[in-house]
Amino acid sequence: MLTLNPVTQKRDTKVVRRLIEKGRYSELVQVVREHHRLIEYKEQISCSEITNRMNAADHEESNRLLRKVCILSDIVESAATDLQSLLHKYDPYVTMPLVEQTRGLVKLSGSIRGIIDAVGNVSYSDYFGELCDAVDKEITKAFAKEKKRYNP
Repeated sequence: MLTLNPVTQKRDTKVVRRLIEKGRYSELVQVVREHHRLIEYKEQISCSEITNRMNAADHEESNRLLRKVCILSDIVESAATDLQSLLHKYDPYVTMPLVEQTRGLVKLSGSIRGIIDAVGNVSYSDYFGELCDAVDKEITKAFAKEKKRYNP
């Protein structure tokens, strides 16, 4: 589904509401049709169509960034889940904004990380998991180093 940035989404929602309020249903139908046309068009463009047009350096950079996003999503999903569990250990009904936001973060991060699982290659998924664990350990080491530096 075509997702819009929050500003665009808010504007488009206002436009739709105005059309409904004014009874301009034929224009509303046109807006909805155009929206669906854009969704279909977007879904027809494969990533390879774009990356095949890239020069070698940009192609490598896009691969690096894609892997980075997936790795960070895995780490975020794990950290947010662990945070929720830790907080709920002390108060199962905690409703801090951070906890509410981590629920959404877990879902979003999980779907991004799931891209790796969707590849269907078990050995690659295992390697990816090990890589995520290694990166997470380095982050933990950086936090420990920071703590020693500022809290001797």
